[in-house]
Amino acid sequence: MSVSLGVDLSKLEARVGDLSPTAMGGDSTASVQRAAEAEARLRERRASLERAADLEAARASEERAWADGQGNTWRYVVLDGCEVRIEGCEAAQGLLVLPSAVEGLPVVALAADACAYQPAVEEVVCPDGIVAMGPCAFRGNKALRRIAFPKDLASYDSNWVRGCDSLEELVLPGCVPVLDGSIFDNPSLKRLRIGAGTEAVRPGAFNRSALESLEVDEASPFLSSDGVGLYSRDGLELLALAVPRAAYAVAPGCRAIAKKGLSCFAGLGRVELPASLEVVGEYAFAHTAIESFEASAALERILDRAFFSCARLSRVELGEGLRTVGDHAFTDTALGELRLPASIEAIGSPLAAGTALVCAGPEATFSIAEGASLELDGAGGLYRRSEEGLRLVRFMDKGARSYAVREGAVAIEPGAFAGFEELEEAWLPEGLREVGAAAFKGCHGLRRIHLPEGLERLGAEALLDTGLESLRLPASLVEIGPRAVVPYGSHHGKVPPSLRAVEVAEGNPRFATEGSLLLERLGEGALRVLLCTGTEEAVSVPDAVAEVAPYAFNNVTGIRYLRLADGIGRVGPRGLALGALVDCLVVDLGEPVGGHERFELRFPQTDRSAQQMMLALSVPDHVDIGYIMEHYDAAIVNGSSFDAVNDGTLGPYDQCRRIVARLEDPVLLTAVNRSLCDRVLQLGLVRMAVEAARHGDHELLGRLMDLGYLNERTMDAVVEAVSALQDAAMTGYLLEAKRRRFGASALDFEL
Repeated sequence: MSVSLGVDLSKLEARVGDLSPTAMGGDSTASVQRAAEAEARLRERRASLERAADLEAARASEERAWADGQGNTWRYVVLDGCEVRIEGCEAAQGLLVLPSAVEGLPVVALAADACAYQPAVEEVVCPDGIVAMGPCAFRGNKALRRIAFPKDLASYDSNWVRGCDSLEELVLPGCVPVLDGSIFDNPSLKRLRIGAGTEAVRPGAFNRSALESLEVDEASPFLSSDGVGLYSRDGLELLALAVPRAAYAVAPGCRAIAKKGLSCFAGLGRVELPASLEVVGEYAFAHTAIESFEASAALERILDRAFFSCARLSRVELGEGLRTVGDHAFTDTALGELRLPASIEAIGSPLAAGTALVCAGPEATFSIAEGASLELDGAGGLYRRSEEGLRLVRFMDKGARSYAVREGAVAIEPGAFAGFEELEEAWLPEGLREVGAAAFKGCHGLRRIHLPEGLERLGAEALLDTGLESLRLPASLVEIGPRAVVPYGSHHGKVPPSLRAVEVAEGNPRFATEGSLLLERLGEGALRVLLCTGTEEAVSVPDAVAEVAPYAFNNVTGIRYLRLADGIGRVGPRGLALGALVDCLVVDLGEPVGGHERFELRFPQTDRSAQQMMLALSVPDHVDIGYIMEHYDAAIVNGSSFDAVNDGTLGPYDQCRRIVARLEDPVLLTAVNRSLCDRVLQLGLVRMAVEAARHGDHELLGRLMDLGYLNERTMDAVVEAVSALQDAAMTGYLLEAKRRRFGASALDFEL
C-alpha cells in the first residue's frame, strides 16, 4: 500500500510514502541495514501467510481438553499430529494468557470464537507462535481492556474483538503491512502499539482516533512516533496525527505532511510547522479548526484540498519559494485575503470556492506578487507569460457576465472558464490561436462568443454544454476537438439544443456548412457531420459523409424528412439520437438488398415508435439497415403507447396495412419479428378485417386472403362481423370471395 503524496519528492532522500526501503538519509551503511531489515520483515510476513494457509488444509484430531496451571480449561485439536489449534476455552480469571504449547506441541492457531464470550477476562496475551486466527476469536468479551496479538501474525481483523466495548489498549499483530481505519472499530480504544512489520498507513486511518498514546515497535524499519504523531522512520514525512490534540508541533526536520495527515480532527486549532516543511499533502488539514497558517520558507507545494473546509481559517501567509497550490486548496474557509508570492507557478481550479475572496476590480483581495510568471489582469483573468505571448490560465470572477480576453493572448488553457454558469458573453482577441480542452465547458449561460480570425484550434469539449445560440468559425480554424461544439441541449437532452445558427468563414479548408449541417473534411473526399442545428425540416446527409460525430443530432427536433446512406461507417455515441420522430426516413444503399436500392420508411406516429427510431439510429456505431428494419418492425407490431391514457397508438387498420406490406416483402424481416407479425394478424384478424371494411379497402382484404390469414376456417367469423356493419356491398364481396377461393356457396341463409 502506497501513501505517496502524488508529487515529486525527489529532494527527499527517504521515500517511505512509496515504500522504498532504500536510502533514508546520508548514512549509506544505515540505509543498507534498514533495507535488509525491511526485506527480512517481508520474508517473515510471507512465511506467516504461507503457514496459515497450510494450517487451513491440515488434518485435525478429535477435540481434546486440557487445564493449565491458572485454572483455565482449553479445548483443542492436533493438526497433522504435530501442532495445536485452540477450539475453545473457559477462563478462570481476568488475565488470560494463551498457552504457547499443549502436551508439548506448539499452539499455532485459534479457531472461530475460540476465546469468545468470557465475562471475566480483562486482558489477553497471545504467544508469538500463533500465525492463524479464526473469525471473532475474542468477540463479546465485555470486560476486556487490553489485548496483545502475536508478532508473527500477518493480518488484523477488527471482528476478532467485535463487541469488546471496554477495549482500551491494543497491541497490533507484528506483521500487519498496512494500517487502516478498522483499528478504531472499537471506539473506547485509548492506547495503540504498532508492530515492527507495519510499512504504511492508509490516508485517513486515524480520522476516528480517540487515542491517548501511541507506540511504535523500536525495531520497525518503516515507522516512528513521538507518541502523538506517526512518522516515516527517518522522520521526513508525517503520516498521521494519531492522538487528538488542540495544538501540535510537527517534528523538526519533517519535510512532508501526507495525504489526510491531520484531517478531520475537529479540535485541532493550532499547528506549529518546522522550517524544513516542503510539501503539504492532499486534505492534510481538511476539516480541522485551525485559524491561521504561516508557511515555512522551504514550502514548495500545497496540494489539492489541503485546507478544504477549515471553516475558521482566516489568515494565510505564504512565503517565497511556493510553486504550486492545488485545486480547492482553500475552499470553504474563512479567508478574506490571499497573497501569492512571485515564485508561484501553478494555481488550482478553483482555488478558494466558497470564500469571501474578491478576484477582480479595485477591491480585489486576491493578488500575486510582481515578478511572477503568473499575473492577474484586474478583471478576473489569470495569465501566464510565455515566449509566444500571454496564455489565459483561468478566469476567476465567478459572478462575471461578460469578459474580453486580454490583447496579446495566444491561448486559453484547458478548463479556463469551465463551470462559469453566469458568463453570458466572451470576446476573444485577434492573435489568439488556441482554445484549450474544456475551456468553456459547462458555461450554460454562455450565449455569445467571438472566435477571431487567426484561431487555429478548438480543443476537445471546448464549448461543450454551453448555451450558445450562434457560432461563427473563422477561416483559419483547422481543428475542432471531440464534442467541442456540442451545446447543452444536444449533450444532455434536457432542453432543446440552443445552437441554431452556424457559419463558417469563406476560405476555410477544413470546415463547411450544408443546410443545417456543420461538416468536417476528412481527406480523400470524405466528410464528418459535427452538428445538426435542426433548423430545416428536410435534411439530406451528403453521400460523402463517412462519420457522424457524437451528439451531432442528439435531441434535435423539427426534422420531418431525413435521408442517410449506409456508407456512414461510424456513428459516435448518440450521434443520430433524434429528439422527435421523423415522418420519412430514407436510407440509400451502396449495394442492393433483396432487390431494394433504398428503403423509405414511415414509422408510426406513436411514442414507442419514436423510441424505436432513436434506438435504430443511435445504438449501432454505423448506419445499419438491418438494425433499422428490425426496429421498424418492432414499432409496427407493438402499436400501443407507453402511457395507458395516451391515445397516440397505432390503429388496427394502419397496423394491418403495415404488417401485410412487410409480409409481402419480407426483406430483412427477422424470424422473431416474422413470428410477432403472424401473431398480431392471427389474434386481431376479425377486428382488422372489420376496419378494412369500414375503409372500403377490398384490396387489403384480398391481400389477407393471399397471405392465408383470411381463409376457409376464418372467413365465417369475418363475414359475420362485417355483416353487422350493414354494408351489403362489402358483405357481398366477402361472400363472393369465399365462393371463388374456397368453393363455398355464395348464398348464406343465416345472413
